[in-house]
Amino acid sequence: MDDIARTLPHVRWRWLDIEDEAELLGDLDVDTLPTLLVGRGDQVLFHGPVLPKLDLLTRLIETLSHQTNSATGVDAEALALWQRLRTAA
Repeated sequence: MDDIARTLPHVRWRWLDIEDEAELLGDLDVDTLPTLLVGRGDQVLFHGPVLPKLDLLTRLIETLSHQTNSATGVDAEALALWQRLRTAA
């Protein structure tokens, strides 16, 4: 995470430990690690498992930065987590 944060310094990052921060996670089930939640404003742009490879994550974030609308099929719990993260920051 530190490597990608250095690569994309204009993006705000938050590591969420699903055991230590279970209350913040709420009812969202995380089956595969690592799982990435990307949002902008009140929209979730991506939620799902990713390979922990710097080049793939960088390309994904750069692609999402040009996306203008929410991802389709986003779980209501993922959206709720995004809202909680926005207000907790």
